[in-house]
Amino acid sequence: LVSKQSERDAQRPSVLPIGRGVLLDALLGWSEALQSGHIPLACHALVGVLLSLHEAGEIDLFVAPRLGLSERIRQIVSEKLSYEWSSEEIESEFSLSGATFRRRLAAEGTSFRRILLETRLAGAMEMLRTTRLPIKTVARQVGYRSVPGFSKRFIERYGVEPSRIRKA
Repeated sequence: LVSKQSERDAQRPSVLPIGRGVLLDALLGWSEALQSGHIPLACHALVGVLLSLHEAGEIDLFVAPRLGLSERIRQIVSEKLSYEWSSEEIESEFSLSGATFRRRLAAEGTSFRRILLETRLAGAMEMLRTTRLPIKTVARQVGYRSVPGFSKRFIERYGVEPSRIRKA
């Protein structure tokens, strides 16, 4: 069984031996309950698996993972999609220099510009799927001044025109 040891060892998974014992019994009980289609029993057995892992020292299972910088930026941007965000504002929010900010995002395989684009387009997709707002309004609410510019980016990202989302 592979699991994370700690935040500093997050890149190196550890291996827990599964010999005869509480953990193996819990895993087998969970597997049998799933195979028989008995969902309440499977849920109960899964709690037993988690408790066994916790007893084996795998306490990280009960701790929410820390969000990376890019995910925290997405959260901020998604609260005000139409706002004219600048990297300087976000750098200041996280008390980072421009170089450190770009380096940390590059280490996560992204950039501020990409996060902004993806977050806005995801917000647009959600609005198109859940509202009847005109495309011009959706574009404006996610920070685009022109419908053609918005449509071009939307098509690049999703491979379909915004107007076709409602017909799907």
